[in-house]
Amino acid sequence: MILKDLIPKTKSRNATIYFDEWHDERVHKAVLYMKKNRILNPVFLGTGIPENIRKQVDCIDPVTFPEKELLLKQMLHIRKRKNLVRNQAKKQLEEPLYFGALLIRSGKGNGMVSGATHTTAMTILPALKYLRYHRRKASSYFLMVKERKRLIFADCALQRNPSSSNLAQIALDSAESAKKIGINPRVAFLSYSTHGSAYHLDVLKVRHAVHLLHRKNVNFVFDGELQFDTAFVPSVAKKKAKNSPIQGDANVFIFPNLDAGNIGYKIAERMGGFIAVGPLVQGLRKPFNDLSRGCSWEDVVNTAMMTAIDG
Repeated sequence: MILKDLIPKTKSRNATIYFDEWHDERVHKAVLYMKKNRILNPVFLGTGIPENIRKQVDCIDPVTFPEKELLLKQMLHIRKRKNLVRNQAKKQLEEPLYFGALLIRSGKGNGMVSGATHTTAMTILPALKYLRYHRRKASSYFLMVKERKRLIFADCALQRNPSSSNLAQIALDSAESAKKIGINPRVAFLSYSTHGSAYHLDVLKVRHAVHLLHRKNVNFVFDGELQFDTAFVPSVAKKKAKNSPIQGDANVFIFPNLDAGNIGYKIAERMGGFIAVGPLVQGLRKPFNDLSRGCSWEDVVNTAMMTAIDG
């Protein structure tokens, strides 16, 4: 299912989004759909792209790109503390994912989508090297869609065991992501405890994250620690957390670790009938997003539109 309500917002961005998997039928179909409907400006990156595809879609070859030397200098400057040498950088730059990350960093594009044929690690590594903010951890979220309902689940793909400060930052980033797609964020920090009903270091970690967020004077509603039913079901919230600003109406859910987040979104998807769009990466200078290898062509369109909106 294509999220058609996102199309007007995406079109207004007039974004250039890069793709490297031109050889994948799903990606090719999605790119042609977006180009035909003028949803965004898709560009394929790669060497050896067949002429018939080059006639359909704009393409850039990393090997023959005329400003390749400028990008190479950027790479060497960014990674100088990691002892990246020129020959290594030159070889990396000819790989479409690294090339895309440098193009985006230099302001020549708005984002990139890949992962239909790559692992998450392969897809995200170039972005973590060249698009991540200094001293800030990237995280991810899924946009969970069911009919008119829109929810955000984070982090479900990147941070295995976030600290309290990491959880607070994930909440900030997720609230900002929610606002970009028209969701007024109401953030719940999830736990197996609600307001002290259990005591453990895992619970204290979540509770401290809430404390840290209070110190930042944010402009959105949040609370924790909350069990999922308290955060999602009004009648349960009335019994378990009657004084909470979240009364079963949370729409942004911050999971305490990757186990909980990954299991949670897949239960919602497979048993709850939600469509999961993502994982979408947060905490980068520009969006660089991953696809599931089991994605449909519609998933590619949805992820690309989210990337354009974020960029």
